Amino acid sequence: GQRLGRALDETERVTVLFNPTDRALRLYHTLFPQERPRTLGELGLAPDSAGAAGRKLKMINVAGQVGRAHQEPNYLRSGDLAREIRGLLP
Repeated sequence: GQRLGRALDETERVTVLFNPTDRALRLYHTLFPQERPRTLGELGLAPDSAGAAGRKLKMINVAGQVGRAHQEPNYLRSGDLAREIRGLLP
């Protein structure tokens, strides 16, 4: 039904890094006070919300590794997380 509703059908896998403690992501909704949207990066996505294609989803909560700051170096300094990200690259 939604515009990107079948996107997972066309992929091998999708990895989403999310951080519910990220200050920038938590304030995003203030840019659109009428709609108050939440971000995928803050909340993640429940694999069961994607139906059968949910098996292609890997959700990683990175709050423990990167903290509250919205900064790329925090992601790369974490050894486990950096390895995970490198493993996604061709």
